[in-house]
Amino acid sequence: MGNKTTIVEHVEITRDYGLMGHEAIIDHPKYGRLLIQDSFGGMDSLQGGRVSFKFGLLIQLHADDTFQTITGVWNDYMDLGEAVRQGYDNSRPVMAWTGYMIEKLAESAGL
Repeated sequence: MGNKTTIVEHVEITRDYGLMGHEAIIDHPKYGRLLIQDSFGGMDSLQGGRVSFKFGLLIQLHADDTFQTITGVWNDYMDLGEAVRQGYDNSRPVMAWTGYMIEKLAESAGL
């Protein structure tokens, strides 16, 4: 892994109302494999509403996780990808980072 944050996989996604977003799996030298995604937010801020990593999400993944490994059935109500992104999979915890920290991590990975 070295001492640099690297992108393992990156996808562009279409959010509600046709807004484009990004989701990536990255390797971080200290925190290991992470899922990072941007999100919409900021409607009550001076910047106005927008899609940004500042409003995003960061999840600690298993060392060998890919987008392929976080698909499939979780239970009768949701798939594994939803469970991971909503914090139900305790083996893949949502990290308690601020939006600014997530935004800087995305920048350091080249997103």
